[in-house]
Amino acid sequence: MHTIDKSIEYVNQQLTFYQSRIADSKTRNVKFFEHHFEATQSVKAHLEHLKQVSSAIDNEGSSSGKNDYVSITPNDIQGLPQELINELGLTESDHNEFEIVNIIKQHGGTMSLDHILIALYKKTGTVHKRKILTAKLYRMVNKGLVFTDKRGIYSVSPVNNDRELPSNGELTSDE
Repeated sequence: MHTIDKSIEYVNQQLTFYQSRIADSKTRNVKFFEHHFEATQSVKAHLEHLKQVSSAIDNEGSSSGKNDYVSITPNDIQGLPQELINELGLTESDHNEFEIVNIIKQHGGTMSLDHILIALYKKTGTVHKRKILTAKLYRMVNKGLVFTDKRGIYSVSPVNNDRELPSNGELTSDE
């Protein structure tokens, strides 16, 4: 939004300049300045509209996410009595998702798909099918339970694209 404000400031300076030239009797080409004044007013109107749209988008993005009260997360049920948890109607799939989130958290918050498969096997003794787990992780991304950078890396917090993947499959920072 800062650049929009700077652009509007510049356009206002141009409008002031053109108005002064139109008002000055010594200016030879009044039509030239009138034309540019009108064109600059149009640019200003477009910039003001762009600023309003940008503000609306910023406000929409800063409000709480639409999924905040749609999907239940492990944090939502943490500390609740078992009686209430039983009333929530959580499915086996929900519990599997919570297990995946907890596994990712236990391994530093970010894991590759392969490492999730290995960790699930070590924890449950069950071999999970890659396609089924990928589909489950996709649904979890849509629910906001995990995040991905589209490279088969999943995280419990938004993924920073400035990080790189070393040969062991774990993310590290470039710092």
